[in-house]
Amino acid sequence: MDFNSTAMGNASKEGGRDFSTLKNHSSPKSPPTKTMKDVTRPPKKILVLGPCKAGKTAISNYLGEQVDMESLGEYRPTKGVRIVEFESHELEIHQQRVEVDVELWDCSGDERYRDCWPALLDSIEGVILVANPDENKGEDLRLWYQEFIAKSNLDPENVLVVLNEVGEKRTNDGAISEFQLPPQLSSAVCAACNLQHEGDQLRLEFNQFLMTIIAKSEGY
Repeated sequence: MDFNSTAMGNASKEGGRDFSTLKNHSSPKSPPTKTMKDVTRPPKKILVLGPCKAGKTAISNYLGEQVDMESLGEYRPTKGVRIVEFESHELEIHQQRVEVDVELWDCSGDERYRDCWPALLDSIEGVILVANPDENKGEDLRLWYQEFIAKSNLDPENVLVVLNEVGEKRTNDGAISEFQLPPQLSSAVCAACNLQHEGDQLRLEFNQFLMTIIAKSEGY
């Protein structure tokens, strides 16, 4: 869905809005006793934010199982925002299997779309902040905190910070240890990964993050 002031609620035929419904087919090793899916529950809307070229689209596609691992290194700037929809089957809360629809709103890091940012704030339940620790500093996330998290009164516990290293190399512990989050995000969960080597760990972190959102919003 291309970003403009008149078409925020409509999907352009040529826009980036992706309505593919993708499903995780893997199951927990110890299946819970009961599976729950509330068909009246709206999808969990999670914004994916951060500086340009940080890897927001690659992470969104990976979590939604929309990506070929060989294409992770390709950079294609997002025009405004695109939505990746999928259904998560890997959640368990209090011995109950919970199925939930997820919308990842993959937002461009280009500030030329800034006038349209307020339109994205409606009904958000979580934010994933993405930064490349080799290229970005913690202060680079302050803008996204101020414009999205603070303005929507979102609890920092509903924020997942992903330090995403791009390329063939494995995670650079030095760059990660030097990455300092803004004080306002001190209670956010922070995960480091390189999708080509540690994607499974990111998926586990995301599932835990999603369970936190569900438990807080639905009183589990």
